Amino acid sequence: MSRLLHSSNIVRFCLLTAVLIFFVYPVVKTAVTPALKDYIYIITRPRTIRAIQNSVFITLLSTITAMFIGFCFAFVQHYTNASKRLKVFLHWVTIIPLLSPPFIIALAWILLFGPRGLVTAKLFKASFNIMGWRGLWLVQSIAFYPYAYLTLYGILQVINPELEAAANNLGSSKWRIFHDIILPLALPGIASGFLLVGVYVLADFGNPIFIAGEWPVLPTLIYGRISGYYDIRGASALAMILLVPTMIMYLLSRWTMQRREVSVITGRGSELRHTIYGGLLKIVLVTFCLVIAVTILAVYGSLVLGAFVQTWGVHWNLTTRHWHALYGPIGHTFVNSLIVGLLAGAGAAIFSSIASDFIYRPQFRSRAIWDFLIVLPAAIPGLSLGIGYLLAFNQPPLVLTGTWAILVIALLIWNIPLTYQTCIAAFEQIGKELDEAAFNLGAGAFYKFLTVSLPLLKSPIFGGFIMGFLRAITNLSIVIFLISPGSNVATAEILNLYQYGEIGQALVLTVCLFGAALAVIAIAQAVFVKGGELFVKLQR
Repeated sequence: MSRLLHSSNIVRFCLLTAVLIFFVYPVVKTAVTPALKDYIYIITRPRTIRAIQNSVFITLLSTITAMFIGFCFAFVQHYTNASKRLKVFLHWVTIIPLLSPPFIIALAWILLFGPRGLVTAKLFKASFNIMGWRGLWLVQSIAFYPYAYLTLYGILQVINPELEAAANNLGSSKWRIFHDIILPLALPGIASGFLLVGVYVLADFGNPIFIAGEWPVLPTLIYGRISGYYDIRGASALAMILLVPTMIMYLLSRWTMQRREVSVITGRGSELRHTIYGGLLKIVLVTFCLVIAVTILAVYGSLVLGAFVQTWGVHWNLTTRHWHALYGPIGHTFVNSLIVGLLAGAGAAIFSSIASDFIYRPQFRSRAIWDFLIVLPAAIPGLSLGIGYLLAFNQPPLVLTGTWAILVIALLIWNIPLTYQTCIAAFEQIGKELDEAAFNLGAGAFYKFLTVSLPLLKSPIFGGFIMGFLRAITNLSIVIFLISPGSNVATAEILNLYQYGEIGQALVLTVCLFGAALAVIAIAQAVFVKGGELFVKLQR
C-alpha cells in the first residue's frame, strides 16, 4: 500500500507541477508585470473606458441573441414534429461554425455585405457599411449560437416528459406547459449557457479585429497595445481587466450547472415524448431556423467562391491562381497548424486521462483545489493566456519563445478543461470496484491506469483529442502573440493576408482549414460516434 501511495503521489506531483508552471505562473506573471500606476493609467484612459463600455454592451446584446437562436434550434429538435431530415439538416448546419475560426464569419460577412460585397454591391448596387457594432453583433450571434444550442439541446432533452403529460391530462394548455414546466426546469441551464456564451463573446478577438472597425472592445485594445505600441505593461493590465469578468462568469456558469444537475427531476425511463408544438408556432420557428441555416451556408459558400474569384468586388472571373500560394510559405503555415493541432490535441487528451485517474478519481486532501485548477484555464481569455506565455517564457530559466513548444504547450493547456471533463464524465459511469480489484491483485497505480482505466477511456480520450485538435487549428487569440518566423500558423497568416489585401489567398487558407476540420469529423464519425452527437456528448 505504501508503494501504491508513493507512485500515485509521484504522478500527481508531476501533473500539478505542470499546471503550476504552465498555467498558474503565466497568469501570475501577467498580473504582476504592470505596476499599480500602470493599472491606474490604463483604466482611467478615455479609450479604455469606452472599450469596457462597448465590451459590456456587445457581450449582453450578442449573448442574448445567440441564446435566442440556440433556444429556437433546440426547441425545434425536441418539441416540434418537423421531419427527421430537417432536424438532422439543422443540427449539422449548426455544427459548421464550430469547425472554423470564429472570425471567418466576420470575413464572410464583409465579402457578402461589405462595401464591395456580393449582395450589397454586386446584386443590389447598394452602399452599406457593415463595419462597427451592428456588424459585430450580427457576426457574433451567428458565430456563438452553436455553443448555446449544444447547451440547450442537452437541457431540453433531459426534461421529464411525464410532467408535461400530467399537466396536459389536467387540462393545461401548451403555453401553460411551457411557462410552468419546461421553462422553469430549463432556466438554471439557460442561465449557465448564457454565462458560458458570454465568456466566449467577451473574450472574442477574431471577429472584432475584422469587423468592428474603429469601435474598440477590450480584446482589440489589448492587441493594439502590443502591435501598435509594444506596451507590454499596458497590454498586461488590460488582459487582467478582461480576465476578471470572464472568470466570474465562468465560475457562475459552473455553479448554475451544478444546481441544474441537482434540481432536474429524474426517475424511471419513460417512453413518452415531449409535448409537440405545431401550427403557426412550428411554422415560425422552422422558418426562422431555416433562414439562419441558409445564412450560414451562404457565409461558407462565399468563402469557397472567394478562393476562386480573381479579385473580389472588382474582377469576378474564376481562377485557381490563389491556390498556387499553397506551394510557398502560406502552405507551410497550414502544415504547421496541422502539426501543432495534432500535438496539442493529443497532449491534452493524454494529460487529461492521467489527471482524471490520479486527481479526480481518488480521494485525498486538497483534491478539490487541484481539480478546480485543472478546469480553470477554460475561464482565461486566449489573449490573456498568450500574453502570459509571452511574459513568462521569454527569459531564463525557461525560454520557449520562438519555438514550436510554446505554441503546443499553450494550446494544450487551453484544451485541458474540455478533455478533462470528458474523461470525468466517463469515470462517473465506471464503478471503483475495478480499481480495487486491480490493487488487490498487486497492480501499481500507473499499471492499473494502463490496463484498467485507459481501455475504458478510449472513446472520451479520442473525442477529446478531436475537439482539442479542432480548437487548436482554429485558434487565433493565443497564437497571435506566440508565433515566430519559423512557426507561423494558418489563423495568424489569414489575418496577415487580410490586412495586406490578399483576400484570395486568405480564403484559400481558410478553405483548407475548414476542409481539414471536415475530414477529421468524418473520421471521428466513422470511428467514434455517428452524426453530430459527438459535439453534444462532449459539451455535456
